[in-house]
Amino acid sequence: MQGKLNGITLFFQKKYTVEICIFISAFIVFFSFSNHPDFVFYNNFSYLADSMLSGRLDVSLPSYLESTEFGGRQFVHFGPGPALLHLPFIIIWGIDGFNTLYLGLLLGASNAVLFYLILKNLKIGDIKERLWFTSFLMFGTVNFHLTSLVTSWSLGHISMLFFVFFAIYFLTVPSAKNQFLNLFLSGLFFGLAVTCRMSALLGVIFYLGYIFIRKKERLWQSISCFVAGMSIFGALYMLYNCARYGTITDQSYTLVFFKDSLRHLYDELQAQPPESHLDYLKELISLHGKGFHIKHIPESLKYLFLVPPKVQSDFPFLVFEIWGTALTFVSPALYFAASAWWKKSAEQKIVAWLLLASATAIAVPFMLFWANGAAQFGMRYSMDFMPYLILLSCMGLLPLRLYKKGVIVISVAVCTIWGVVLWN
Repeated sequence: MQGKLNGITLFFQKKYTVEICIFISAFIVFFSFSNHPDFVFYNNFSYLADSMLSGRLDVSLPSYLESTEFGGRQFVHFGPGPALLHLPFIIIWGIDGFNTLYLGLLLGASNAVLFYLILKNLKIGDIKERLWFTSFLMFGTVNFHLTSLVTSWSLGHISMLFFVFFAIYFLTVPSAKNQFLNLFLSGLFFGLAVTCRMSALLGVIFYLGYIFIRKKERLWQSISCFVAGMSIFGALYMLYNCARYGTITDQSYTLVFFKDSLRHLYDELQAQPPESHLDYLKELISLHGKGFHIKHIPESLKYLFLVPPKVQSDFPFLVFEIWGTALTFVSPALYFAASAWWKKSAEQKIVAWLLLASATAIAVPFMLFWANGAAQFGMRYSMDFMPYLILLSCMGLLPLRLYKKGVIVISVAVCTIWGVVLWN
């Protein structure tokens, strides 16, 4: 028996063994709990990738897929980042031959590995605790729902998480070797994350702050490398917007706001000559805004912290409202973020404050926005600030006592039973 245990220990001490096992295990779990569709029809990004390969940015979508119209052309209103990930698959299989579900599953399994490596870089927990934390993020948050049931709107979040985790990984590599290259790559992946979800941009607080406290030698060179990497896809994104809307800022969600909330004004916009759309849109914005307002904050806070599942007398007894259920009831282990500063070193406390600042900054647009994500389990917009909140929670979960493991198990059970199984 002792010999077997020693053999298992030696096996897991081999380089990359743990990471490979995490990837395979996560992929199997996500695949097993997915609804195994023969084809995901909510595949806006496949159409956008196909258009990009044809040298175009506008698309021709089936009527059931969401889009915006501007200047006489139809566009995918989601950020273009996930479409870039689709490119090699569309080249090989085309729109009708590639099931976007498998890209989501691959990204989900990759995210599990990247998160484990980030915990390792930041020295958060030992190997067993890191595996607990990785399981918590993967299967005890809305990530499980989004990754198992892949659609266009969930793929934006999964892709953003993929790029953010790469950015944080390269940022936190402990070795000073190739420091400037790592920071450049961190900025590059951070820029890609912003092309998936614009709100990710506000997470820059963590990166610049981390560089300041950990890379004090040659500080400005370090910051310049990160900014240079970030600027590449930042510039490309602005050019992408100019080609679509005639301005460097993305007008997609402004158009969605008018299309879904003030449809008569959106229809008036479409009735204008295409060359005057931008001026007319600016006039609409000056009169009606972009859908962001402080009046939405109370409702957003309610859905984030207070809205419980509904109790009913028959199975499944608890019903998680399709318009959103508070993270309090979906992932209660996240609340251990409040104790992230407990018995930590001065530098660790600063890292915790940076994580909190980024998570809070990213949450602000969600709080102000007129819509909360529509049909969803939990609050899918929470995925935008989840990379920073989950790290904060993991810091607060240490040391990982039995009762803390119990709260993680509850989070996983809720997200598995109600977020995936009953949802299917």
